[in-house]
Order: sequence, then structure tokens, then C-alpha cells
Amino acid sequence: MAEKFIPKEATIGSLLKNNKFKIPKYQRYYSWDEQAIVFLEDILEIHSRKEEYFTGPMIFSEDNKILTIIDGQQRLITSSIILSAIRDLCNSRGLQETANSIGDKYLIEKEVYSSGDVRVSANRIDKELLDLIVKSKESYENKEKQIKSMLKNNKIDSWKNMWSFFSYCYNRLSDIISKLKENEADNVLKEIVKTFDELVKVIAIEVKDDLEAYLIFETLNDRGLPLSISDLLKNYLFSKIEEAEIDEFEIKWNNLSEDVNSNQFIQLIRYYWISQRGFVRLKDLFKKIKLEIKDAIKAKSFIKSVEEFKKYYNQLVSPSFEYWKNQNVVNWLDDLHLCNFSQHIPVMFSLIQKKNKSIEKELWVMYSIIMRRILSGKNPNELEQRLQKICAQINKEDYDSIKNLMNEINPSDEELVAAITTSEFLVSREKKLARTILRLWNNNQSTEVDTKKELTLEHIWPQSRKSELKESINVHKIGNLTLLTSKDNIELGNKDLIDKLNILEHSDLEINKDLHKDISSANPNKWKDKEIKERSKKVADKVKNILK
Repeated sequence: MAEKFIPKEATIGSLLKNNKFKIPKYQRYYSWDEQAIVFLEDILEIHSRKEEYFTGPMIFSEDNKILTIIDGQQRLITSSIILSAIRDLCNSRGLQETANSIGDKYLIEKEVYSSGDVRVSANRIDKELLDLIVKSKESYENKEKQIKSMLKNNKIDSWKNMWSFFSYCYNRLSDIISKLKENEADNVLKEIVKTFDELVKVIAIEVKDDLEAYLIFETLNDRGLPLSISDLLKNYLFSKIEEAEIDEFEIKWNNLSEDVNSNQFIQLIRYYWISQRGFVRLKDLFKKIKLEIKDAIKAKSFIKSVEEFKKYYNQLVSPSFEYWKNQNVVNWLDDLHLCNFSQHIPVMFSLIQKKNKSIEKELWVMYSIIMRRILSGKNPNELEQRLQKICAQINKEDYDSIKNLMNEINPSDEELVAAITTSEFLVSREKKLARTILRLWNNNQSTEVDTKKELTLEHIWPQSRKSELKESINVHKIGNLTLLTSKDNIELGNKDLIDKLNILEHSDLEINKDLHKDISSANPNKWKDKEIKERSKKVADKVKNILK
């Protein structure tokens, strides 16, 4: 291939007819369940409408004239199963020529049809069952008996997924053609096969190696097309581990990737790397891993270390008092997570390694300045390299430098107050910031109420009457917002402001008791632009003083 990859438009039919594919033996198993059914129904719909169907990019690398599937295995296996079901239906209807044509063109290389060299060769776990579905010319009934017997002895999820989908395909297609005349039914089966050749489209990308594949993954993910970078890493690391230990590390890897999507998982690995080895951009991570991890000992050690890291990672993104035994730490970590900030995680892991859970002092220094930057509208991503420097100092047990390094990027009090008082908290992200600001104030005054849960953001002057304000934008300013517990929210309902005073006075939240005083002193009938601006300044000053 050329030095630079060239994306090419192709159909799944043309790919299957003109190539032989293999799935790396350590790549994830066949996982489609409902997705496979949706894929089939999409195929049937575009067949009837004669419309093109774009299924996304597929990425391959060539190895001795065989294409290794880096991304696209679920779609190619699913397509092979559909075509196998059509082939078996053709056999059952006496259409041997059509059945053989499907096998020769899309499923098995023609010259070795009898010995069986399948066009899509699955990984080490899935290969046995997929080969049986694709290669066997047995009737559906005989195939069903054989596979059900296999499933009794091997309760493998991917096998169950493949057989369930093959069975669904066969019966769904049987039902469709049962309502048609014989010649019409035969033509429908042939036309569905033709759909794979003409209408089911992909962008085929061939790369020279896994490093180039990683860079493509990273680019496509940035553009909103999620691909399995984690599979690429897994294939590389597992290629270094002895066969006898694969099952043990398969369990560890599954535990690692559980409860996180592909993008979150790769970020988790990146944060671990930063905490231990220094800053690395996402696009350079795979290259760094390949350069440093070149044998089984290092690969196994890396997986075990990331597994340990994830235990702490979970408590950093979803903190619990039961673990930390410190409500301040829980509140601060929760605030950062709710603001979609995660760049502090490598630093926190380094701290935990050195100081166990006694990290309140250092966390407060980082938290207060990170929050000041977020609330001031500064780009939080600019913090990442600064936080990596802090990681390096922590690893040297130099904790005093944390404050100095953070203070260098600390916004001024004037910037912070101006940003809070002038911002409109209208869209989802801004509303999260408003909740954080109000929680900060309330938690500083009282820790009796858990202000992370069951709270709603409430407008004091109603949004429905914003036209009565001189400046309608003031309705979304922080001075016109408060937090309500579920109990307060039910009692307030759509009451007028004057009727809300008693409920605010007896609220469980300290900010609402303070709000009651402000409204009462201002006169409820005069709670408008001037009063909202004054309270916005009051809130901003409170937060400024808290985040010192």
C-alpha cells in the first residue's frame, strides 16, 4: 500500500468477495445482540427501498495477503451470518446453484471449499462456532441440533449471540418468503444478497501497522465516530503474554474495561501513564506503550498496575464517604466530576500512593484553584501539563511546591467575581456550574444536608415572567437561582414569591434561609433587576472567600 492511507468507498459484498480476513486472536469476542437484529432489519429495509446504507468506516492492515480486521469485525461477522442463513435457505429450497454461489463468493474461498478456508476467520474463542455456521452445508435442523449440543458444554456469550442471531435470520427470512410465490421468493433471496454488493457501503481504510491504526482511531473518535482503541491496545499487550496465561489476563482486562466505554477506558489508561511516567497526549499514548512495553513481564505488570489504578479511579470519579471517611474530600471530588473535569486524576493517584487517604490539604489547594478557573471561564485543558508537573513533584514527595505551582495559574479575585456575576446559567453545562456555586456556599455553612443528590435548580423570579424585568437576561443570573430539596420543591410549586418566603425560611438548606432574609429586606414585590444583581454580587463574593 502507499505510504499514506487512502480511504476508499466499498460495499460489504465487494470486501467479502475480494479479500480474506482474520480477526486478531485476542480481539474482543462477537458481542452484537440487538445490534445485529437492527442491522438485519436495516438491510431488509434498504432492500425494499433500494437506498444506500452507510455503516461507517472499517480499518484493516495487510499481513501476507490477508486483511487483519482492526475495526469492523462485528459488521463483517454479522454480514457473514446473514449470508450463511440465506445460503441455507436456498439449499432448503433446492437452489443449490445459488447456495453454492453465495458460499463461493462471500463465505469460503472457492478453491478450498471442501476443506473450508473461511473468508472471515474469527478470534480464538469464536472461530469454532462461526466456522460451523459458515462452512456447514447441513440443513438448519441438523445444524441446530449440533450447535445446541455445543452450547450445553460451552456457555460462551459470543457463541450464544452468534447462534441466536443465525436462528433469528433464518426464521425471519423464512417468514418473509413464506408469504410469496415460489419464483418471487427465490428472487427476493437473491436480491437481498445483491443488496450487500450494491447498497451496504463502508469506507475501507487500509493501514500499514497498528500505530497508524491508533492515530486513525484517535482522529475518528475526535470527530464523533467511536472506535475500539482499547481493542488495539489489548491485541498488542496480549501478543506479548504467554498463551498459558491469557485466560488469567483476559479476566483482568474485562474487569478493567467493565462499566466504561472505549473512550473512557483509553483515558483511564492515559491518566495512569501520566501519574507514573509523565505527560503524554492521547495521540502519542500507543507509541509510548509500544516503546516501553516490549516483553511479557512488562505487559503483565502494566495490566496489573492499571487494574489497581482503576480501583482508585472509580473513587475519584464517584466518591463515597464509606471509602474516604472525609465529607470535604467527597464534596470536592464530586464537584470536579459534576463539572466534567478529570485532569486532576493522575495527581490524585500519585498523592494516594504516597499519602494513602490523608490528602485533604493538597486536594483543597488544587480544588480551589481548579474551581476558580472553571468558574472564571478559563480553559480547564490548559491545566493538564501543570498538573503533570505536580505529579512529578509528588513522586519526589515535594508537597510544598503544589501550592506555588497552582498559584501561578490562579485567576484574580476580580476575574472570578466578574465571571460569576455576569454569567447566564441557561444551558445544561452552565446549570451544573450554578449548582456547584450554590453547593459551595451551602456546604461552607452547613454539612448536614447532602447537596449532591435530589436537588433542583429553581428560579426565584419566574422564567415565565422575565419580560417584566428591565433586562430579561437577569432571570438566569446566579442571584436569581437557588437549590431546592425535593420536599421544598413540592411545597413551592408555582406559588408567588411572597408565598414562597415561609418555605424558604424553614428550608433545610442554609442558602435558602439567607435568601429568605434578602427577599424580606428587599420587599418581595420589588425583587427584580437591582435585587438580582445585588444578590449575584453577594454570591460571587461568598464563593471568592470560600475558594481562597
